[in-house]
Order: sequence, then structure tokens, then C-alpha cells
Amino acid sequence: MRRHFFFLFWALAVFGCKKDDPASSAKEIISISIEEDATSTISYYESEQLYTVFIEDGIGLGSLTPFFELSPQATIDPANGKTVNLSTSLPYIVTAEDGSTAIYQVKALNRGESIVHVDFKEVTPLSQHSAENTYQVEIPFLIGNSLTSLTPVITLAPGAEMITDITRPMDFTSPQEIVIKSAEGKDQKINLTVQYGGESLNTLEDPTLPEIYVEGKVNNDNTVTLKVPFGTNINALQFSAVIPETASILPDLAMEQDFSSPVTYTVFAQNGEEETYVVQVEEQAQEEAIRAVWVPDPAYSVDIRNYENIKAMVNLLDELNFNTIYLATYVRASTAFKSQVLLENSNYSNVEEGWFYKNYNYVSPTNDPVRDLIDEAHKKNIKVIFWFEYGFMASHNAPDATHPIFAVHPEWEGKANDGSFSNYNDSDYYFNGYDPEVQQFLLDMIVESLDLYPDVDGIQGDDRMPAMPANSGYDEYTVAKYKAEHGGDEPPQNYADNAWKQWRLDILNEFARELYQTVKAKSNDYLVCASPNPYPWCEKNLMQSWPTWLSDGVVDVLSVQCYRTDLVAYKTTLDEAQRYVESSTGLNVLNPGIILKAGSNIMEEETLVGQLKFNREVGTNGESQFYNEGLKEPYVQKVFRAFYPGKAIFPY
Repeated sequence: MRRHFFFLFWALAVFGCKKDDPASSAKEIISISIEEDATSTISYYESEQLYTVFIEDGIGLGSLTPFFELSPQATIDPANGKTVNLSTSLPYIVTAEDGSTAIYQVKALNRGESIVHVDFKEVTPLSQHSAENTYQVEIPFLIGNSLTSLTPVITLAPGAEMITDITRPMDFTSPQEIVIKSAEGKDQKINLTVQYGGESLNTLEDPTLPEIYVEGKVNNDNTVTLKVPFGTNINALQFSAVIPETASILPDLAMEQDFSSPVTYTVFAQNGEEETYVVQVEEQAQEEAIRAVWVPDPAYSVDIRNYENIKAMVNLLDELNFNTIYLATYVRASTAFKSQVLLENSNYSNVEEGWFYKNYNYVSPTNDPVRDLIDEAHKKNIKVIFWFEYGFMASHNAPDATHPIFAVHPEWEGKANDGSFSNYNDSDYYFNGYDPEVQQFLLDMIVESLDLYPDVDGIQGDDRMPAMPANSGYDEYTVAKYKAEHGGDEPPQNYADNAWKQWRLDILNEFARELYQTVKAKSNDYLVCASPNPYPWCEKNLMQSWPTWLSDGVVDVLSVQCYRTDLVAYKTTLDEAQRYVESSTGLNVLNPGIILKAGSNIMEEETLVGQLKFNREVGTNGESQFYNEGLKEPYVQKVFRAFYPGKAIFPY
């Protein structure tokens, strides 16, 4: 071991500093003097950063007053001249002029003592001190180390020599006699004793299964029950918990455990005291829920542009245990199937012109992407719902005479109270949804889709069916209808007038009933689904009164668009939706929509986990994800593998 010997008097060369010189980083202890012993000497042991002060025999080590000479401009804590106990190592912090610090240990020994410091190859001691013919060391309890096998590394005072062979592990369950030849040439027999010491904290808190986002609590009897979804592989789970920084635990938290039976964890305090905790994992019953995903038209989803992609998407959904697809079927005056109804109400020259796939060269044994998707999905017991996305909406931009449908039916144009094209937010422009011809156009298209694909599982309207902008209803047809029912009075120019608003809502609510009856007339097994915006916002802005639809019993599945990327906002939105659902129906129809992907942004993992957890807290009928492209993100797949580890029972 390298030793540096310092004398009480140093010759120092002090150099003046210019005012603008950089602050010094020097932070050395140059010398130490002891007020109680003017003859004291010191040694520095670099590997331990330990200064040992040798004091005359007979002077107590528990009350000494050291004075330090330091690098220029440096300070020390505890302060110079403060009386302290140096019978054990005491840390001193030296702070340089530039604020940097160094920590040194300072310890006093009587000159007759030979042991300066004891370490072990296996563990770092917590504390140590000497008494008459005895040197006592406290070590922390460490799993894998034992008092029965410790190899001491002993630093001796200058001139002392180790006689006992300490190169091999020794059993310290009882004191070990160490023989040292002192600097004066005398043999000293010292009993080296080792015991566990330190803190007695052995608690276990915040138990979790982090890989599957399951949290639990520790009961008063030190048991933990963690409930996992149906299908979870409980034979290989990583358990995590918080234990005191000074404690250790067995089994190792880094190791996966088989929780097919309870696992006992033992937390060892620093001083060796132990506490046991019994952790059991409970698999919940199979979930009965809709696990849905929206699949938009091929302009927005590559998954349905060709047959191979369709099969790959369905396989992924099956692997992630989804059970429902909402397939975009009608958008931008075009359809996923070759529609004769659309052809008859547009300026298209043939059904291919209004087909999603006219530019995708779709090839398969059927050459029909809708047929292929239904077949592939049904092989995996995945339902397919036709999502009539645009509903009463015509386009995102103000349409003109070139619009395929308005070119044939200019009278279908929705009108606002200022005579302009009826729209929401200057972006969503609508047909006149109050017009029976427009309504029949959609009903005919829906019936056509069911006739072409009778094995489909249902249809869905979203925030555009039935819906109309709040400023709508000022077209020629609707005004005439209103006047006929109101003694010739014109509709109020204030589109928010309560009576005028309710009159228009009644028309749309009647369409909701007619839609339901039309679909159920084809087959009572078809599901009629709706995905409106949150209420009452949707009624104020888009004339959607979905609590009325629930009261009328014309919605089987309600996927309110709870599109919030903030967890607190999501909870508020879902809570509000739940209240309206519960006041309108006794059925568990609420299947909230989650905005998994918006543009290029995919919901953060923590937020997605929080929303899925909250759905389970309030008992929703599963959830629906917008939209399928977000499921390709690896962390998103990880989340759904955790929440959907097994198949769910489809509730209808």
C-alpha cells in the first residue's frame, strides 16, 4: 500500500493571484495538528483517502480538536478547531475555490496501536473501532456473503508487520486472533471481531409486474395479490418492488419467477434482520368485451391495399387478440365495394370509378378486398363491421358542381343560416341530412353492402351519421317542411334557438331509428354501432343526441370518441360519457374510442396504459383503437400483449 508521510511543518511557497485568474480547483489537506497533542504525526493512505493521526498513548481519541492546513482558498467541513470523535473514521469535505469538493476520512490512533484500517475483499465495512486488544468491525449483510468466509485486508501503522497469514478467507462467526509485530518490535495479539450492523429497514412496497403493467399493494399480513388478465403466462413473470436502499432481497428481483404457486420473498435489512412477504398472482376470468380497431380506406392504410397486406394485418390482430374490425366502407363519394347505388346517384360512368381500389391494381383469388378481409378475419373469429365514415358529410373542402354526387343532385346541398354551404368548422361540408332523399341514399347503400356481403357482422355510423352542422337546415326543402309544420313561419335565423334545434334533432333521431330498423330487418344478428363525439358537445355542434338513441334502443355498441392524449382529460371525458350512458340505458354498450394514432403521432406508452387501465376500472365494454397503423409500433404491441394476453368473449 502506498503511504505518504506528512510532518507538522511545511514550507509553502505562496504565489499572488491576479484578480481575473480562474478560481482554483485545489482542495488538498496539507497538514493536520491536534490541539491536545503537539507531538502528533499523520500518515495518508491514498487507496482509502484516509488520514491517520497518531496520538500519544493515554490521550482519549473520542474528543480531539484538529486544525487543518489546506490548499489556498479552500475550506473544510467540519470546521477547523471543532472538537470531534476520531476513534472511528470521520469524513471531512474540502471545498476548493471553484466549488469542487473532495472527501477525506480522518481517524486517530494511539501510537501503541498497529491496525489503521480493516477492509474485506468481499464487502466494505460500515464502521470500525479499536478497544483494548480488540478491533471491532461492522459490515452490512449482503446476500451471497457470509461471516463464515471473509478475507481481511488490513492496513498497518508505519513500522508494524503482520505475522498471521490473512491471505485466505476466515470464519468470523467468532473473533479471530491476529498477531502483529508492532513498530517497537513487540508481538500484539488482537481479537478481530466482525458483526452485521447498520439499518434495520426491511420493508417491501409498491409491488408490480412491470412488464404487464400490473400494480398491487402489500397487505397487513405481508401478503401481495396481483391480478393479471386472462391468458397471462404466470409461469414466467418478473416481479418488482421497492425495498430500502440498504436492504437486499431473495429471490433476485431481476429473475423471472413461476407464479403458478405463491412465491415467498425475503427482505434482508442492512443489519441482517429479515422479513418475509408472500406474493401470489391471480389470473382473472376471461374478459367479455369488444376489442376493436378502425381500418380507414387504402389512402390512409397500406394494410388493405393488397391481399398479402390484408392477411398480415388480420394475423397481427389475431396475435394481439383483437376481435373486431371497423372497415371504412364509404368516404369521399367512393366505396370499398362496387356500388350500384353510388353509380345511380353520381356522375360516374361505371361502378369502378367510385371504387376505393380503382388505382391499386388489387389482385387475389377473388379480386375483392372486402370479400378477402371478411374471409380472413372470420377464419380468426374476428368480426367485421362496415364503417360508413362519411355519413351525411360530402367533403372536407367546399364542393362544387364537379363533386360526383352534387353533379347529379345539386338539390342535396346543405345550407347554413347565411346562405353558404352548411359546414362544421369551415372544413366538413354536408349534404342535407334532413332530406328524405339523402337519407334514403345512405340507407340504400347500407342495404346494398349487406346484400353483397351478407356474412358481415354489422354497420357503424360515426360523428357524421346521423349528424348535421349546427348551422344547417336553411335549404329550400327543410325550410318548406318547417313552414308547413309551423303555420308558415320561417325558421329562426339563430340556429341555436332551442325549439328550432330540437325540431331538427327530431328528424335526425328518427333517421337513427329508421337506420336501426332497416338493418335489423335484413338480419337481427347484424350489429348497429355508433361512434359519435362526446355529449353534449356533439349535440351543440353536430346535432347528435346519442343519449336519445340509447333511450330508443337503436344502438348496440356505442364507441364515443374519447380522443384525448392526456390521461386526466380522458378520464373526465369517459366519466361524463359513462354518466349519460347509465342515465339512458341499463345495457353495457359503452366501448370508448381511443386515439391511438393521429397523423404521424402515436399515443405515448404511459398514456395508452393509463387509458386501458381506467377502462377496466369503470367497467367499459372493451375499447376501440383509431387506427390500425398505430398497432405496428413495437411498444404499442407490447402494451396490447399485456392487456390482451388471451382471447376475449365477444359479447353479442
